[in-house]
Amino acid sequence: MNTANVGGGQQEYRPLHWAVDFIIQGIFLLEGLLYHLQFHLRKGQFPVSAPCTGPLFRHVFDLASKRMATVYTHRARVLALEQIYFPDHQRDNETWWGRIVGDWFINVRNSVAVRNRALLVQEAVVSEILRLRDASGRSEFVAVSIACGSAVAMIRSAQELVGLGIVLRLVLYDLDPIALDYARAKAIGLGFPAEHLVTINANAQDLERELASRGITPDVCEVVGLLDYFSDSALVRLLQRVRAVLPVGHSLVAANVRPNVEMAFVTFVLDWVMKYRTSTQFSRLVRQAGFVYFWTAVERAGVYTIIVARR
Repeated sequence: MNTANVGGGQQEYRPLHWAVDFIIQGIFLLEGLLYHLQFHLRKGQFPVSAPCTGPLFRHVFDLASKRMATVYTHRARVLALEQIYFPDHQRDNETWWGRIVGDWFINVRNSVAVRNRALLVQEAVVSEILRLRDASGRSEFVAVSIACGSAVAMIRSAQELVGLGIVLRLVLYDLDPIALDYARAKAIGLGFPAEHLVTINANAQDLERELASRGITPDVCEVVGLLDYFSDSALVRLLQRVRAVLPVGHSLVAANVRPNVEMAFVTFVLDWVMKYRTSTQFSRLVRQAGFVYFWTAVERAGVYTIIVARR
């Protein structure tokens, strides 16, 4: 296994001032924790996924910035991630205070890391397709994006490969029909040929059956943004299904969120609950799923591990 901190074009995490980030997140974290405690005392349970964000956060930040409201309202879904991928979207429609708030939030460590993750996944997918091209002499390949979301990294990968004379056919696989429609419209809007797109609205548990019924054999399977919500056992089972549909020597590109200094803020203020794993823990689970060769990389903000594994 090789471990690296790589990826051209990634954004370094440069806070306006470390104390500003610490104070702002600390205030809202304290408020969020107090609201969770209040909920616990009133309902007799401690929620890790409940709308318990306090009025200070809601009125001072969330309602002030359209960008922050989009992320908070649609957290863990395609529209939230799309706002983070494209940080200037909606900025012109904000007030001066909304722009200040939005600019701060869109450049906190976790937001920077999401954009870095997309760049590193793109780099990994392109690299693996080029490796397969060199080994086989083929010029057409198939990539499956599981829980595709807006499929930003995969669309960018396909666009980059076109310039190298390679056709990458994309299979967008998601349980959320809204995400599939969004990703398809975005890809076509960027000039991606509709005939090179297949959308599958199904549960990831049915991956083998859904691909086999359509005669699809993937060269690369990408799973980014889904494993953050899976238990260890569920993660291993899904990756075993991915391994089963990949030919020998073909690739998995996957990512998982790592423990970081903003995880409490993300959990208790944004109410965005994820399963945090170290790079070592993530690598061990990939190995348990049956993958034997892989390398790992950590994007430059230090929040996500990306793994490339081969069957």
